[in-house]
Parts: sequence; C-alpha cells; structure tokens
Amino acid sequence: MVTLALSKNTLALAELVAMLPTKQDELFPILTYAETLLRDLILLKKSEDAVLCFYSDREKAIELSYSTSLSTILSLYSQIGKTKDTLQRNANIKLTLSVMLANIQ
Repeated sequence: MVTLALSKNTLALAELVAMLPTKQDELFPILTYAETLLRDLILLKKSEDAVLCFYSDREKAIELSYSTSLSTILSLYSQIGKTKDTLQRNANIKLTLSVMLANIQ
C-alpha cells in the first residue's frame, strides 16, 4: 500500500484499498505496519545508520527513502494516523478508507 501511494499509481492504489479488510481488528495491523514502514523511511531521510523496525533490506529502504520527498512521506504518515483515529471513533470503514485514498492522491 505504501509503495503504491508513494508511486502515485492511483488505479492500483484504489484497487488495493478496495481489497483491504472491512473489520477494524483486521485493518488496524495493516495500517500500523504502514506507519512503521514510513517511520523507517523518515528516519533514513535523517541518517542512513538509523535503526529500522520494518525493513530487513536496508538498501531497498534507502533507495525508496531517497526516491521520495520527506514531505510526501510525512503526508502519508499523517494521513494513515488520521485514518486510524477516525476508525477508533467507530466511523464507517469503507467511507474512511475512501477519504484516505482521496487525501493520498
């Protein structure tokens, strides 16, 4: 999901979002993994020696980090956080994911 969002492949991202689980307890771990991945990319923007939590392939993470602007990564990280906050308030999952998709684009 994150790689598609960073690549701006709107159609593929929309298809992926449509396939995400519609149960909160299944969706939250996916969003949390996405946040962890983005956390690694943010830290790599500041230091190539950063301790990574998600990536086991440091070179791949560095490559993705350098190919994307910090503002784009931070924006996506923020949007995922807002989505999680909204879902914790028992919002409609499909609608919330649609809003997330619209805000990512």
